[in-house]
Formats: sequence, C-alpha cells, structure tokens
Amino acid sequence: MKLGEIYNKISKEGFRVLSIIDSMLPRYEYVPQEVIFSKIKVNPNKLMDILEQLVALSLVKRKLGSEVGYRLTYLGLNVLSLKSLVDRGVIEAVGDKIGVGKESEIYEALSPTGARLSIKFHCVGKKSFKKLVKVRSYAASRSIASWLIESKLNAAREYKAITILSQYSDMVQKPYGYSRNAVATEFVEGVELYKLPYLSNPIGIFERIIEVITISYACAGIIHGDLSEYNVIIRFPDEKPIVIDWPQYITKEMPGALEVLKRDICYISKYFNKRFGLNVNCNEIYEKIIAESLNFKCDNTKLTAVKGSEHYDDF
Repeated sequence: MKLGEIYNKISKEGFRVLSIIDSMLPRYEYVPQEVIFSKIKVNPNKLMDILEQLVALSLVKRKLGSEVGYRLTYLGLNVLSLKSLVDRGVIEAVGDKIGVGKESEIYEALSPTGARLSIKFHCVGKKSFKKLVKVRSYAASRSIASWLIESKLNAAREYKAITILSQYSDMVQKPYGYSRNAVATEFVEGVELYKLPYLSNPIGIFERIIEVITISYACAGIIHGDLSEYNVIIRFPDEKPIVIDWPQYITKEMPGALEVLKRDICYISKYFNKRFGLNVNCNEIYEKIIAESLNFKCDNTKLTAVKGSEHYDDF
C-alpha cells in the first residue's frame, strides 16, 4: 500500500493516538496502553479499534504480556510527519517513493501551489535494527525509540543546514519546511553523480562543487562531512551540481574540522580524477579554500528559503 493511501485511511482520532505515542518516545520503549487511554477522550471500545487499525497498517507495533504497550514504527513516524506538513500547507499531496538512501526514504510531493517537492524521511538505524535478529551490533544496545529520536535530530540538522546554505548558494536544495523526521525541499530533476559515466564539462562541474564547499565553509561555517559521488545530483539540461545530504555536517569550530574538510575535498577530487580523467590536486585545493575563506565575500542576497518555512516544532 502506498504512503498516501495509508495516510488517507487514518482518522482524526488515529492521528491523535499516533501523536500521543510519539510524545512519549523519551519516556517509554512501549507506551503502556493505560497511558494512551488516559491521554485521549475516546470511547474505550473505539480506541481499541483505532489501535487495532494502526497495528494492521504497520504504523505501531504492539507488545503483549503483563503490560500491553505500543510503539511507533518508522512508517508511523513518517505518516505523522506527513500529517504535520499537510496541516501547515507545506505540501498538498504525496506521490511515489523515488529513492532510498542509507538512512532515508525520499518521496515526490506537491505543494499547494503545484510546485514539485521532495520529502526526505530520515530513518536512522532502520537497516541496523532489522539485522538485530541475526547479528549482535552497536544497535543491539539501543532501543527503537532512540533511533526514532535520532531520526528527528537528523532532519532538524539537515533543515538547518540547507536553510543557511540556500542563502548563499543555489547549488543546495531549497527548503520548504520540516517536521519530526521529514524535510521538504524543492524537487531536483537530475541524476546522481555516481550513475553518470560521462559529463560534457567535468572540470566545470567539479569547480562548482568546490565552490559549494568553499561557500559552506567560509560563509556558513559548515563542513559537509560525507561528500561523495552519492551526495551530488547533476541537474539537467544545464548540468548544475546540487550537493545533498547534510545531516552529518560539522561546524568549522569543532575539533578535527580541518581534517574532515580535507577529507571531503580529497575524496571528491580523487573521484573526478579517476572517473572523468581530471588531474586536480586536493591538497592544493584545500590550501586555496583555507586561504580564500579569510577574505571571502559572501553574497547572502539569494534568500531562496521559502517564506514561512520555519517549521521547527513536533520534535
């Protein structure tokens, strides 16, 4: 069943129950059934029907035993985030899933004005959590609630980063809003860099990626922290690079920041050298960025963040 179809099956009271369970994440792994009953004025029989539906739709998971409890699933958190974005007029409709990252799922959407958007749902630890039944890992000592909370933190960080960066560059996605674990941005019509065997102007594209690195460091004090061919979309037909995936960014004041900056530069430099036959020296580029950042003129007239997009609540 598609996300939009699941969304349309949930009643007002159903969303209220999801919100109650979400609000209890810091306190409970599984929210006791009696706690949920105490937080909402709904007939007990009807409330049980609502909980049964949420379980059937895989939006919550139920734990049986001496104390019955419920927790959100990643899908449940996604739907709750979607509800908030719809209620605030950020999005009007959600479409198909168009991408899956290491710790995210991306869907196409429409704004109330008909603009094409992307919604990125952060799902930190989802793959690790699924493997717990097979292997012991770092995730084994963590609850699903902690992963959901971290997913919210990642969304907040990414939204903050692109909101700042979009004031200085149009080579990051324009933010429209965020809620919980979801970030809504402009839709970019393009192809991930790693999928492209050929570029008509590889040196020009490389230099524009370096421009984003320079601007983010000099003007916003931000370092991407995971820059690679998987985090760059080449927009067509103009072949403009859009640098994506910013939740793991660090600030330049943090310990080891310069090493992370150099790692980002060297990784993308080596990729272009190997893939497209360039001969760029990452050490020279690094030194140039550090030198230029001291007197870099930051143009913050490109205020591309959409007015009214500051949706920081529902953490």
